[in-house]
Amino acid sequence: MPTIEVRLQGRTHALTCNEGEEHRLRQVAQYLDRRLQEASRAAGGTNDARLLVLTSLVVCDELADARDEIDALKRRVDEVEERASTALDRVAHRIEDLAHRIEAT
Repeated sequence: MPTIEVRLQGRTHALTCNEGEEHRLRQVAQYLDRRLQEASRAAGGTNDARLLVLTSLVVCDELADARDEIDALKRRVDEVEERASTALDRVAHRIEDLAHRIEAT
C-alpha cells in the first residue's frame, strides 16, 4: 500500500491508501485543509479538537445536502422515465391501431 504525505493545518501526516488512490486522497486532504482553514478563521483561533469538530460538522452538512440533492435527482429521473414509458406505450398503441386500420382496408 502506498504511503503519501498530506498537510493539514500546517502539519504533515503520513497516510496509506490503496494503489491508485493517491491522487484522490491528496484531493480530499486539500479540500479538508481548506475547510479547516476557513473554520479556523471563522472561529477565531479555537483549539484543534474544537476546530476538527466544527469542520467535521460543516463537511457532514455538505454531505447531507449532496445526498438530499442526489435523492431528489433520482426521484426526478424516475418520474421522467415513467412519463417516457407512458408516452412510448401510447405511441405503440397508436401504431398498432394504425396498422389494424391499414390491414382492414
